[in-house]
Amino acid sequence: MKRHLLLLLALLALLGLAAMTWATQLAETDGWIFWRGRAAGGGGVSQGGDFNLSGTAGQAEAGGPMQGGDYALSGGFWPFSAMLTNAFVDVPDDHWAVNYINRLYRNGITTGCATDPLRYCPDDQVTRAQMAVFLLKGMHYPEAYTPPDVDPTFPDTAGHWAEDWIEALKAAGITSGYPDGTYRPDNGVTRAEMAAFLLKAEHGADYTPPAAEHSRFSDVPDDHWAKDWIEQLAVEGITSGYPDGSYHPDQIVTRAEMSVFLIRAFDLP
Repeated sequence: MKRHLLLLLALLALLGLAAMTWATQLAETDGWIFWRGRAAGGGGVSQGGDFNLSGTAGQAEAGGPMQGGDYALSGGFWPFSAMLTNAFVDVPDDHWAVNYINRLYRNGITTGCATDPLRYCPDDQVTRAQMAVFLLKGMHYPEAYTPPDVDPTFPDTAGHWAEDWIEALKAAGITSGYPDGTYRPDNGVTRAEMAAFLLKAEHGADYTPPAAEHSRFSDVPDDHWAKDWIEQLAVEGITSGYPDGSYHPDQIVTRAEMSVFLIRAFDLP
């Protein structure tokens, strides 16, 4: 692997790296070359990712999840495979969110839903308790975060496994719970609610999205309470909705969908 790395660097030097922008950070990690930064060339723009030198040519989505592909380096092309090692036995290698899920795991935002064997439960619904953990870990990335041990202020979270995470989310101003004073930790989170939670976690507790004249999504009417939040989520490229032009605002977010929201909202590598 070291020989391959040296050969790659030598060949890149011959191509003239001065003609491209590259945040140089190359490191060997468990058989992979970890490359972080941005490379621009005749073939477009690629984003940071994990690249395997033995990969096959494919198609890369600029600004999106890394896929195997030919990446332009000063006008030359090098084939890389950006498929992360799949850590979860219940996430097939051809699952639409496999890269997002494994990036979430690699960055310490999730440890999965079960161990021995390690599972992610991609089709399970995201609960409000799980959401608190996901958002706080994303907000504090790249630092590891453990919430302080405090007394619960919600009557329905005392003794709950996520009690301290929920209190930390409240302290950060991301949630105040329901009007009746409860938090309902085991309730699912809708895609409309997640839009608001994500944007507040990303931009700060006082954030309010700009008013949108109209919704781009066929099932989000202009008088929907979350229209502006959902529209801003789309403006920032965190969601594109469903292929039929809908958003499904009242549908509960799955753990697979959550991985995409988190990677994009917090710009995780």
